[in-house]
Amino acid sequence: MEFDYGAQYALLLASLFAGIGFGIICDCVRACRMIIKHHRVFVFAEDLLVCAFYTLVMIIEFYNFSLGKPRLYAFIVSGLAALGWRLTVGRFTQSVTAKVMSLVMPRIVKAKHACKIAIDFFKTWVYTVYIVNKAKRCSFTKEVN
Repeated sequence: MEFDYGAQYALLLASLFAGIGFGIICDCVRACRMIIKHHRVFVFAEDLLVCAFYTLVMIIEFYNFSLGKPRLYAFIVSGLAALGWRLTVGRFTQSVTAKVMSLVMPRIVKAKHACKIAIDFFKTWVYTVYIVNKAKRCSFTKEVN
């Protein structure tokens, strides 16, 4: 079977879009890691899932656009597109996420602290009411009529 130029351009375009999509997915994962701190095991699992997804996308791309044969230029174009995304839009996304986190995080910490104080106050109040009611029920003094 012949692999004509039209199919090669389609594969090139699909690889370009796959690389840009991979860059977007990596930005989303990076933003989630900035927001929520992860343990090393979860970071490894996330990276493994992202790589598995990228591999699946490339396999489907090769199956649909190049008659099932992997082409080296498709990997290179996809990798360069992801790198280009990372060096341009990815840097902007990272700086915006860091700026938003620096603005939002102190408020979240204050809100968590206020909730903790309210919960502690409520626990103390409930415990005090419980002890007072228990003392009233178990009173050793009798009322004189």
